[in-house]
Amino acid sequence: MIERFVAHRRLRWERLSALLDRASSARAPLSVDELDELARLYRQVTGDLAVARRDFPDDQATLFVNQLVTRAHGIVYRDPPAPLSRLRRFFGHELPQEYRSAWPYLLASAGLFFGPLLAAALAILVAPGTAALMLPPGLLAEIKAGQTWFDANPAERSYLASFLMAHNIQVSFLALGGGMLAGVGTAAILVFNGLFIGAVAGALAAYGLGDRLVGFVSPHGFFELSVIVVAGGCGLMLGRAIVWPGLRTRGERLAEAGARSVRLLLGVLPFLAAAGLLEGFVSPSPFAWPFKLALGLATAVVLYGYLLLTGRPRPGRAS
Repeated sequence: MIERFVAHRRLRWERLSALLDRASSARAPLSVDELDELARLYRQVTGDLAVARRDFPDDQATLFVNQLVTRAHGIVYRDPPAPLSRLRRFFGHELPQEYRSAWPYLLASAGLFFGPLLAAALAILVAPGTAALMLPPGLLAEIKAGQTWFDANPAERSYLASFLMAHNIQVSFLALGGGMLAGVGTAAILVFNGLFIGAVAGALAAYGLGDRLVGFVSPHGFFELSVIVVAGGCGLMLGRAIVWPGLRTRGERLAEAGARSVRLLLGVLPFLAAAGLLEGFVSPSPFAWPFKLALGLATAVVLYGYLLLTGRPRPGRAS
C-alpha cells in the first residue's frame, strides 16, 4: 500500500524539492511560471501529507513529506530575510542539519582517515623499526633524540597560528577538490594524511614522547581532525555524484552535491580557524598535559553538542 502511494506521488515530490533548492539559491532564481508551479505543488503535497499522516503515520515516507512541506512553507510564506538573520539561521539550523544529513559520507571519510592512522600507529608501537619506512629520516632522527617541534618560541606563535590556519584550510579544500576525480583524490588525501599522522604519533609514543604528544595535540586536535573528516566527506559527496548520479542527470546531481559540500565545508571553517589559534598559542604552552587534554575534551563537547543537537525541531512541532 505504501509503495503504491509513494510511486504515484514521487515525481511531484522530487519536482517540488528541486524547485525549493533553486528558490533557496540566489544563483538560479525561479521564473514566474516556476513560482506558480511551486505554489501548486505545495498545495498538492500538503494534501499528500494529510493522507500520509492518516494512513502511514510511522512510515519514513511520511517523515520525508513532512520535511518537504515544512521547507516549502518556509519558502512560500517567508519574508525576505535580513543578512544577519540569514547568518543566524544558517549557523543555528541549516549547518547542523546539513552535517547530520551527510552522515554516510562523514562515516566513510572517518574510516579512510582514522583506519590508516590507527594501523600506522599500532604497526610502529609493535615494531618501532617500521617507522623508518613511513617517516623522513630527519624527522625520525629528531624523535629518537627526544626532540620535537612542539615548543614554539612565544615571539613566533602569531606567525605559527596564521601559517597553520592557512595550511589546514588548504588541506581541507584539497580534500574537497579531490572529489572531482570521482572521489579517488579525496580518498588518497585522507589515507595519506592518516598514515603520516599515525606514523608520527606511533613514533613519538614508541620513543617515550607520548605524554608530550597528548599535551600538544589535545587542545586543537578535536577541531582540526573533525574538520578534515568533514572536508573528506564533502569530497566523497562530489565523487558519488559523478560515479552514481541515480535517476537524475550527472550535471544536476553534481550541482546539488557541490552546493551542499561547499556550504558544509565553509560552515565548519571557523572551527578550523579556532584550531589554528589553539595550535599556535595553547598547544605549545607549558601547561601540564592533563589540563590540555581536559581543554581538548571540552572543545569536543562544544563541537559535537552543536553539530548533533542544534537545529532539531522542538517536541510537538513539525520537523
